[in-house]
Amino acid sequence: MVRQGQVVGYFTNIKGITGSLFNGSPSEATALFTFRSDVFSLTPLPANGDIGLDLVSAGTFNVYYNANPNGDWSDPNTFSAGQLVARFSRNETLFLQIGPVSHHVLTETLLYSQNFRFNNQTYSFSRLTLDGITLDQFVSNTSMHGTTDFPFGLAFAGNGVAILRKE
Repeated sequence: MVRQGQVVGYFTNIKGITGSLFNGSPSEATALFTFRSDVFSLTPLPANGDIGLDLVSAGTFNVYYNANPNGDWSDPNTFSAGQLVARFSRNETLFLQIGPVSHHVLTETLLYSQNFRFNNQTYSFSRLTLDGITLDQFVSNTSMHGTTDFPFGLAFAGNGVAILRKE
């Protein structure tokens, strides 16, 4: 059965941006840089032993700068408030479920970048990431309360590495 999902969250640091990325004690409610994916599809594949597999559809991922953050896990719209500063695209990827956790590695190509002012500096993801980012994510398979559009949620954390073009 094909399922649909969406990812929302916040950044704890972005290499090249100086200063705290929070307006107060670090949390989703104070995060100045947030992200939101488009709605994606998860298409199950036959299991490989005890490893569950899903294909994640191609799509986009947006990054926002919000000088007055108000992130709230129960309202995904709060993670797409503020100034759109970058849009990335992803190809179809593989999502792996192994016991209590899932693992997802994907590369996002930079499609759009807009200059923004932060801490009296001008930044642009076209200079911070050049060609895009590779994300390495770990996801809990323990279901949490979701939203009206998505009846359950999964907690996740990850890291990203900028892709630099060769000159």
